[in-house]
Parts: sequence; C-alpha cells; structure tokens
Amino acid sequence: MIKYCWEWLLYLWLLVYWTVTSVSISVVGTVLYWLLPQKYAHICGRFILQKDFQLFIFILKITGLLILEDEQLRSLANKQEAMIVAPNHVALWDVVFIVAR
Repeated sequence: MIKYCWEWLLYLWLLVYWTVTSVSISVVGTVLYWLLPQKYAHICGRFILQKDFQLFIFILKITGLLILEDEQLRSLANKQEAMIVAPNHVALWDVVFIVAR
C-alpha cells in the first residue's frame, strides 16, 4: 500500500513538473523568438526542449515509473531529414522520447 501511495505522489509531482516546465519553456521560447534571429532562436528552443525532455525521462526512470525499451526509437533519433511520427496511441510519448535523443 505504501509503495502504491508513493508512486501516486511521484506521479502527481511529475505532473506538476511537466506543467510548470511546459509553461516556462513557452515563455522562454517566446522571448527567444523576439530577441534572437530566427535561426538561433530555433536552435536554442530545440536545445532547451530536448534537455527538458531528457531530464523528465531520467526522473521517470530513476523513480521506477518508466521502464523503457527504446531500441527501435534510437534508430529514428539519428535521422536528419524530416519525418512524420505517427504513434499508435493518443499520448504521443514516442515523440517525447525521440525529441529527447
């Protein structure tokens, strides 16, 4: 029972983390869009988003809330050309894992 409650507390904490960082990244992205040339704003924005996703996935893994088998997603992470990611579920977590690479 304690483990179950602990997992729910972690889940709620991570939900708050996701919400706060999403809003923060949107604000930072808007500021970067107006301050920097478009090329550098995109590079900085993508870097910030990638690092946030990496941290979120890392926290999920160390808390034990995520067990990920991502060998097939790793092959997509190194592609430089444009691609369409069509996950087979509504959560779109595949995109988060690809962007985090």
